[in-house]
Amino acid sequence: MIENSKTILRSLAEKIWFMMTLVLDGIAPEQTLVLLKLEDGRDLHQALRALDFREVVLLIIKLILYVQAIYLWNSRTFKFSVQRLRNMCLHGLFLSVNITDFIFIPTDKHKDQNCVIDISKNGLRIVVDDQNCVQGIAYFKSDLFAEFILNEDVVTFRIPLCIFMECLSAFGAGVSTVLKMTYDGYGEPLKVMLEKDEIVARCLIKTQNPDVVLDFDFNPARVAAKVIMKPWMLKETFHELDQSSPCVGFRVDQFSLSVITKGDLGRIKTMFPHYSEQIELLECNQNVEFIYRLSLVKRMTPSLDICSKLSLRIDHQGILSIQFVVEHNGNSHIFLEFFCIPDIPTSEENMSMD
Repeated sequence: MIENSKTILRSLAEKIWFMMTLVLDGIAPEQTLVLLKLEDGRDLHQALRALDFREVVLLIIKLILYVQAIYLWNSRTFKFSVQRLRNMCLHGLFLSVNITDFIFIPTDKHKDQNCVIDISKNGLRIVVDDQNCVQGIAYFKSDLFAEFILNEDVVTFRIPLCIFMECLSAFGAGVSTVLKMTYDGYGEPLKVMLEKDEIVARCLIKTQNPDVVLDFDFNPARVAAKVIMKPWMLKETFHELDQSSPCVGFRVDQFSLSVITKGDLGRIKTMFPHYSEQIELLECNQNVEFIYRLSLVKRMTPSLDICSKLSLRIDHQGILSIQFVVEHNGNSHIFLEFFCIPDIPTSEENMSMD
């Protein structure tokens, strides 16, 4: 009976593997190729024949979940969730790091969006720019890594963001995996390898020439307002912003920081006084108020959810800079930074926050 069950399960697993190859062939073949291999280099199809009954069952479950995830390619909201990154390796660069709850979520309409990755002696930087209106940057300093070896001064390339995120979550969101990335130079694909319980997923992602990273011309020397605060209450405020309001206003004076929306629910103002336990530092030489598109500001919410502290700055042009500090192992930090340009409403929109 057990032998018959094993035969049936092996046959089913082989069919699932065949389905997976068909699905993978149909998803952006010019951009990515995903291969599942075990540590000894045998492919999954061959390895099935050497597995015992329990291993076959577990592997079939993983294959089914993986195929379902692939079929959801065009209908899901992709989530960039990297849990406990370890043993990262880029061309001329060896990284070993442990990162928890780094999340970056684009919406489906941004599934064709690219990101620029550059590596220098200072560390790894991932830049995402959306229509020159908002820019998100993730910084991983070199001292975060147990080993950091770079053979070139700077390595820079561009890859499709959602394909990269899908590769990183091959074993599911929130799963601790071993991750290695290699890049062999100009024109070569980015090779991503993830390992979990002796099962290895390998991805090849086509690289492109990097875009020029937009300079928002944020001038730290001409900051009109600066607030350093804890995220807890601001996080609740962001989650409860009136979705009918097209814009959100930030007002800073020497006494408080205010977040303002104006929509179907009327004018809603949340104020954080300077003496609040949430505020660690508030610097403002003159009253500052600018408005920003709500859809752009809301994209910072996932970073706000995982940070331990944030710095909000507005310069004399109204450019908003919010830097989120994410604790790493209790003694080091990862930085996520967003830049957003102010909105200039038309007379028809009448977006005064007063």
